[in-house]
Amino acid sequence: YTYSLQSLFLKNLINIKICIALIFFAVALSPKISIEGVPIRLEDIFMIMLCFSWFARLAITKEPFPSTSLGKPIFIYLLVCFLASAFGYYKHTTEIFSSDTSMSAVYHFLKKVQIFIMAYIISSNVKTKKDLTLFIKIILISSTALAIYGFWQSFVEIRVFGPVGEGANTFGMYFVFVTIIAMGIFLSKLFPFNKFFLGLSILFYLYVILRTLSRVSYIAFVITILLLGIFKDKRLLLFSILLILLIFTLAPPEVLERIHSVRSIFVSDEYLESWEARRDAWITIPPVVLRESPLLGFGLASVPLSYAESEYVTDFYFTGILGILAFIWLYLRVFKIALFLKRNGDETVKELSIYFIGGLIAYLISGFSGPTFTAIRSANIFWIFVGLL
Repeated sequence: YTYSLQSLFLKNLINIKICIALIFFAVALSPKISIEGVPIRLEDIFMIMLCFSWFARLAITKEPFPSTSLGKPIFIYLLVCFLASAFGYYKHTTEIFSSDTSMSAVYHFLKKVQIFIMAYIISSNVKTKKDLTLFIKIILISSTALAIYGFWQSFVEIRVFGPVGEGANTFGMYFVFVTIIAMGIFLSKLFPFNKFFLGLSILFYLYVILRTLSRVSYIAFVITILLLGIFKDKRLLLFSILLILLIFTLAPPEVLERIHSVRSIFVSDEYLESWEARRDAWITIPPVVLRESPLLGFGLASVPLSYAESEYVTDFYFTGILGILAFIWLYLRVFKIALFLKRNGDETVKELSIYFIGGLIAYLISGFSGPTFTAIRSANIFWIFVGLL
């Protein structure tokens, strides 16, 4: 009987790691498909398998539910999202269920829960350096496959959006995050990765970032690389100079035009409609929330994610003061954990933590111009690495 339990435990353990690997591939490569009007991605299916295997293992082994220092801020953040949505439904500012899932509070809430559970399960199943390097390899391989798809798409479309249902900014920020991690691994001697293929993958990632024509991705990437170059590795500064020279030498006209348009964001005598709209959202939306529903906002999905084109303004509209405070607490805790690991982890984790912090900085910059922490693809890859650390 004991032997059969041990065999069943081993089987579930293997299933968990296989499911995690499948989720990594799905996060990178899965398009958004619709079944009976409900948008589904492959990782949603694999998450069901993963949760079943994980809870089965906990039940069989009787091991305690794992604890994490992120548990409390995640719980408070989800609680505020739930209360804000319930209050919004009571005030008729949001719909709990809707035929259009982008306007369904339940759909948005469950997506947040799913991402946090995924990170939690990954964290509890990455035990060794071998596990860590294996999963990072899977992420980079699947991201390279996605970048090759983006490379092909660039010959068909002027602007690369990624798989069906994606936005260019989300697609760009996914690759900004992955590229920062990949560059850190490339420069490090601690990871047993093939440098030639990793370098080739990074070139594909950079090409896709350029072809998304995403200004916020350009800005977030350049600022983060400069910061890492100044405070971590001076080779990144040299890389930045070489990259700029290559871009202005080889980049197609639409990329150069897009890069030039970034100047319009900072120069008042030039007009850029999309950035004017974002600025207006920062000016007009917060006063409405403070006047009509300051504590809990109007509920998840009370407006489309593209309404304000800013993570912070949208979160404030959805969940009010309590929600934005919970959001700040959560991501501040993530930053503190990464900083702690940078100082106290083993050499591999220290190295990875530094570049994870770089990715977090890029996301925080991007959050001023898009829902980077909420959009499925960019949110998934971020919380996958939270789990890995």
